[in-house]
This record gives sequence, structure tokens and C-alpha cells, in this order.
Amino acid sequence: MDIPAVQSPSRFPRREAVDPFFHHSLIARRNSTMPAEKYEVNKYRWVIVGVYTLASATMALTCFSVAPLVSSLSRDWGVSFSQANLVLIVLFGLFSGLVSLPGGIATDKFGWRLVFCFAQTLLAVSALLRASTRIWPLFALFNVTGSIGLGLATSVIGAMVLKWFPRREVGVANAIANVGLAAGIAAGNAIIFPLLNALGWSGMFLTLGLIASAGAALSWIFLREQPPYPPEPLPPMVKVGLWESVKQVMNLDNIILLPFSLALVGYLGIVPAIFPVQFASYGVALTTVGLLLSVMSLVGIPASLIIPAWAFRMGRPKLIMSLGAVVLVLAFLSVFFLPLGPQNIWLAFLIIIIMGCAMNSLMPIRMGLAQLQPGVRPWNAGVLMGIVMTANGLGYFILPSISGMLVERSGPTSSALMLAGVTLATLLLVILFVKEPKVEAPAVPAAEPEPAS
Repeated sequence: MDIPAVQSPSRFPRREAVDPFFHHSLIARRNSTMPAEKYEVNKYRWVIVGVYTLASATMALTCFSVAPLVSSLSRDWGVSFSQANLVLIVLFGLFSGLVSLPGGIATDKFGWRLVFCFAQTLLAVSALLRASTRIWPLFALFNVTGSIGLGLATSVIGAMVLKWFPRREVGVANAIANVGLAAGIAAGNAIIFPLLNALGWSGMFLTLGLIASAGAALSWIFLREQPPYPPEPLPPMVKVGLWESVKQVMNLDNIILLPFSLALVGYLGIVPAIFPVQFASYGVALTTVGLLLSVMSLVGIPASLIIPAWAFRMGRPKLIMSLGAVVLVLAFLSVFFLPLGPQNIWLAFLIIIIMGCAMNSLMPIRMGLAQLQPGVRPWNAGVLMGIVMTANGLGYFILPSISGMLVERSGPTSSALMLAGVTLATLLLVILFVKEPKVEAPAVPAAEPEPAS
């Protein structure tokens, strides 16, 4: 008669204590005659992504809402415009990008929940410290502290999604998480000037710090590192060191997606800078331009939720992302080549709505494509997101810097053509070399049975 297989004690108890996914891979490889391990799509995943989204909204409100205050900071604090811009935008973005890869490494080593909650706490403390000082060097130091928190927080989403969601739901999970950032930015743009006018600098930063503290508290209370059981089986892969993890996640597809991601992030820095100049040349009032930009952010919220989820459920995320990128470029260029004066303002709003839907839906799809590559696992997703967010940081500064020089020399149209050209060139690489991912979980190959002793 057949003797049932007996599970022997593991030789890797320390790794299993940190990540039970590791143990499941060992079992699958070691003894194919053993009963299948349990896999379960846990309902608490929606609490996880909901709390993550709310916390991300408070993070975005605290971090990104202060960018329009550069001129006010320069005037009230007695510093030059370039100094204020350096502290509020340049250094903030620079340090958040520099810590993205260390944040990804820390995510893989200590878990995404601990890194995210610590980052949220750091953001809240930095806002509260900025409220407590009127000394410029200290203010700059506390601002950089907040940028480190932002860089750490943005590096965890890959691990969170892969530990809690099956592959078929990667698109909707990334989309919901992205809604928090968009909503936080939109809310921040709406309240930051009224807060400053009513409460002053100290009161404004105190309010932002309390909001960020609420987000940190939600994170510490409700977030969990991973469910009791993985959401689905995956082919076995053993944990390795940092360099091997980089080689696991950075296949050709993810390498090609990096410059495309850089181009997409360029729109976040360039569009708000050159649209006011271009629309002013058409005779459109600046208040109307501000309304156009607000509409772009607002329509992006439902678009970033619906379109990525639909793309992954259709099983064609690469195709839909490619079409969306073409639509984005055409709508973007039309602002510079169509007569969009006050008499055609309805057409301007239509173009802005199309741009908002495209811009805000492309990045979640791009993130999902990276997470679904064959070598990406919950224990190396932090390294992947660290690399991606570093590329995003480069895109946020390299392309706007080039854009600024082009605008000064030959006007905003040359900047628009540059950005459109970079987008189409990197998109061509995506079309040629990136494959459509397998949205359903791949079959786990059975290992050879151990010979009877």
C-alpha cells in the first residue's frame, strides 16, 4: 500500500518565519507527492488596499500640495525664488528618488508594512517639525526628512499587491492605490492657499502634520504584512541576495519599461509649467487655466480606477497602454496646434479631460506590467519598485530641466515636441520588445518525486 508523504522539518526555519511563501516553494520542489498546499484569496485584501489608499491620500496632500507655494515662501521667508524652489521641489524630489532603491531593499528585508508605516510616521513628524521653526536651514532639513519618508513609502506597493492579490486583480489593486495619490493632490491643491491665508505657515504645516498623523495611525492599526495563505500558487523560486534579486526582476521587459516610465512622469512636471504659458498666448485667463488643470486631476481619479482594471481583466494591458499613450501624445500636441482661445474653451476642456484620463491610467498599467513579469515575487518586489521609482525620479527632473531650457530659447511648443518625441520613441521600444503578460497564475511544475529509501 502507498505510504502517505510526511512533511519533514524545514531546514530553513528563519526564512519561513519571515516569509511563508518561501516554505511553499520548498515543498513544491521537494516532494510532488505531498498534498497541495492551501491557497486562499483573503477578503481582508480590500481593507489593506483601502487603508493604503487613504494613507497615500494623506501622504500626497502633505507632500505635493506645497509645491505651488514657492513664490509665497520666497516672499514671506525672505529667500530668493531659486532657494525656495530648491527646497520645496528640487531637493524634495531628489532625496525621495535617491531613497527609493534602499526603500525597496528594506521592503524585501523587513516587510512592506513596517517600511510603509515608518515612512508615514516620518512624513507626519517632518510636517510637525516644519510647523515649529522659522529658521531657514532647519526648515530645509525638515523638508528633506519628509522627502525621505515619501521615497520609502512609494517603494512598497509592489510587495503589498503581490502578497495580497491574485494576478488577475493586479490591475485593479494598482488602480485603487493610485486613486489615493490623485485624490490627495487634488484635495491639496484646493485647500493649501486657504489654509495658508487663514492659519499662516505654522498653522498650515501643523494641519498637514495632523492629517499625515491620522494616515500613519490608520496604517499602524489596520495594515497587515500578508495573509495566512498565499492568494495563488506560483512556480518555485528561492530567495537570493540583492544582486541576484535585481537580475530576477529586471528582465528585458522591465528594462524596456523604465524609459517609458521616465517619459510618463515627465508629463507631471512639464504640463503644469508650459500649459499656462501656451494658453496665455491664446488669451485665456490664468484662473481658467487653473480650472483646466484641476479638471485634469479630477477626471484622472475615476479613470485611474476603471481603465487599468479593465485592461488587466481583458488580458491586454500592453495593448491598451500603448493605445492610451498614443491618445495622450495626440491630445497633448493638439493644445499647441489648435486654436484654443476663449471662444473655443469647450474644446480645451474636452482635450484636457482626454489627457487626464490617459495620464492617470497609464502609470498603474505600467506598474502592473512590471509586477507580472515571470521573475517577480513578493520577496523581491521591493527591489523592483525601488528601481522603478528611481527612474521616475530621474524623469521628474531630467525632462522638466530640458523643457525649461527649450521654453526659454524657443517657446513652449518646442518643449511639447520634445516630450512627445521621447514618449513615442520609448513607446516604440515597448511595442517591439515587451510581451503581453500572463494575467492568470502560471501552472506550478511538479517536481520529480524523491526515490524511496
